[in-house]
Amino acid sequence: HVGDAEAQSSMKALPNHRITVNYRGQLDGSFEADDGALFAPAPDNAGMEQSPDAPLGNWLTLNGQVYGGELSVGWTFSEERFDSATIEALARDYADELAALIDHCLTPGVEGLTPSDFPLAGLSQAQLDGLPTAPRLIEDIYPLSPMQQGMLFHTLYAQQSGDYINQMCVAVDGLQVERFREAWQAAMDSHDVLRSGFVWEGDLPHALQVVHKGLQVPFSVLDW
Repeated sequence: HVGDAEAQSSMKALPNHRITVNYRGQLDGSFEADDGALFAPAPDNAGMEQSPDAPLGNWLTLNGQVYGGELSVGWTFSEERFDSATIEALARDYADELAALIDHCLTPGVEGLTPSDFPLAGLSQAQLDGLPTAPRLIEDIYPLSPMQQGMLFHTLYAQQSGDYINQMCVAVDGLQVERFREAWQAAMDSHDVLRSGFVWEGDLPHALQVVHKGLQVPFSVLDW
């Protein structure tokens, strides 16, 4: 309705689709009771959302959402157009296809990533496949901040300068070495930035940082 006459004409010429799929997103983060959320969805049935005589927006509407780690999909249709048994059979087939997709994705050796998994990276599928890190080890990919871009440039330009290397040496009496290592490992597990590395070589639009799902903190013990 805001387009010019040519755009409106081309839109009107398109087929009138009869199925609406509306994914409302993952609602877990919006209603975490443990985080002090003021409201949370109630488990009780609230009844019908509109009059049975109200006209439907389409022949068949699917409304899906994720809450509590579970995907739910509501099917809205008119019994004057479809038999309930037909929609129930379609819903079962839909659930079977989802289960088959999940089984496939969980099969060892077939895991993979697509550009839609990392929208900030701006990568094509070929560029994503060409990254030096195995897909199963990647948690996130996103561009560098301006400060990081400058740090990477100066580090590559003068690799022996050590301008961005910070080191601190301290003497500690009675250090429990294993607990010290575990503390650093816990810090790495909790903070993505400590599991991030830069990639810039190859067919990439710009330098990127890759967050690894899990890394072991480098730790050496020299008994002198």
